[in-house]
Amino acid sequence: MNGPTLPSFRYHPLPVSTGSVALEDGACSVCCQSRGALYTGYLITDDGDDVQVCPWCIADGTAADALDISFTDIQPITSSGIPPEVLDEIELRTPGFTGWQQERWMFHCDDGAAYLGTAGTEALRQHSAAIKAIEAEGRESGWSDDDISSYINSLSRDAPPTAYLFQCLHCSTYLAYSDFT
Repeated sequence: MNGPTLPSFRYHPLPVSTGSVALEDGACSVCCQSRGALYTGYLITDDGDDVQVCPWCIADGTAADALDISFTDIQPITSSGIPPEVLDEIELRTPGFTGWQQERWMFHCDDGAAYLGTAGTEALRQHSAAIKAIEAEGRESGWSDDDISSYINSLSRDAPPTAYLFQCLHCSTYLAYSDFT
């Protein structure tokens, strides 16, 4: 079944395959239309109401404006030198994703990277830079080389521990971080 033609997102080019958007009917809380796709990812709001948001209202910013919501917590990186317009696009006009713990958006070449989805060991082994990023996380946590190797071998796309794969939009470097419950 072919679904609707979704808007394109610079920083999240595959929102259906990553699970952030589902091809399903339901009226959007913003535009009140049922367009055959709804956002299923992480939603940051002070209002606890359940809302359904279509990708078109995310892309043009009307969901963020109308419902005072955002899709990614960019607070930890606001002082990182990334241009404010990039942070705004990722926070307010890009579908987020759901992780086991606090989600983190990756950045490279002074820009946001494209989120490609969750990855297990086999997928990461295709991208040496992503493996090195996970190894660096382990070293920062004080893990031994054996612990790091064992951890990387245990990564799963669908269950914790999981890696989250990104790619730089400028130099094509693959980036990753991981988490577990």
